Amino acid sequence: MKVNENFFYSIFVLFSSKDFKPFHVGLSPDSAEVALQKLFSETFSGKKSSLNKVIKKNWEQGHEILAHEIQSEVEKKDSKKMLKYWQNEFNKKGDSIYLGDTFSKAMQKEFEINFH
Repeated sequence: MKVNENFFYSIFVLFSSKDFKPFHVGLSPDSAEVALQKLFSETFSGKKSSLNKVIKKNWEQGHEILAHEIQSEVEKKDSKKMLKYWQNEFNKKGDSIYLGDTFSKAMQKEFEINFH
């Protein structure tokens, strides 16, 4: 995404109701909810990026796609560095990381959704 020069940015994760494990870390000049709405619109319009394909596959399997803002008010000058930090956290293994099993359980509890 192109970084807007006049505003703060949000860093968010996407996950599905299947397991509540993050599958994408993104950067947006909007809130996580607005970024998710834009991704849904792209997916409905037939965009075929790898992210849109993951969203569509989850929908076809009956799972909801949810978003959670992990960092807000990130200044432009720091946005790419912070996005890279969170993407690196996303790629780490184990539960001692920010986006591990504890995160997934917390998201399931926060959204208070029982899809199983």
